[in-house]
Amino acid sequence: MTGADTNRGKYWLVNLGGLLVLLICVLSFNANIDVSKIPAYEASAVAQLRNIAQEREKFRDTHKGCFASELGQLPNITSKRHHYIYELQSTPSSEEACVKRYVVTASPLRTGKTNGRYFSIDETATIRFEMTHSANTSSRILQ
Repeated sequence: MTGADTNRGKYWLVNLGGLLVLLICVLSFNANIDVSKIPAYEASAVAQLRNIAQEREKFRDTHKGCFASELGQLPNITSKRHHYIYELQSTPSSEEACVKRYVVTASPLRTGKTNGRYFSIDETATIRFEMTHSANTSSRILQ
């Protein structure tokens, strides 16, 4: 083996080491961005909306076909959870102030944290979303 062959072998190891260091740096930089949290917040908001709808159905079954008029009437439901705030808009029918229609909205507490997506669910259990403002019954359906 000549001196040139030995030097080539050393440089190959140095280049491989440099490549590994560069790869570690790139992976560390991407880990600090933590893009995976953005969909997790949204998934949590949608799951909470489904939970609220399920609790409202249980309430209706035990209250003569009327939905709860406030979120506080439902067990284990809070108005803030996982970077979202939940609000209920009820529409009582004329008969005995019985709530037959509703929309529950999930709005991000800070739009930069959750990418600005807003969600809603209504008495039909249809989940809708908007990118920049509160979702309502005319918003796009979440597929």
